[in-house]
Amino acid sequence: MVHNADTNIYFTASGVGSVLAVGSGNPVSEEMYVGNQRRIYQGRAMVVVRANGEVGNIVLTASAEGIPSTSIVIEVA
Repeated sequence: MVHNADTNIYFTASGVGSVLAVGSGNPVSEEMYVGNQRRIYQGRAMVVVRANGEVGNIVLTASAEGIPSTSIVIEVA
């Protein structure tokens, strides 16, 4: 986590799921929860991923300018 980050973060999902919603915890944000990006709030963001009903893996990647991208694998059973 980058505590002082306030840039946009972008989420992508591949495999047996997709990005459903994004959030940041900012109590005064008027940004919509739909889409795949959000302005980071105090170094934090949240993403909701939806499985498509198949068994397999979802690879979720987060990227932002000036911050190294990272991915996680979510196993769907």
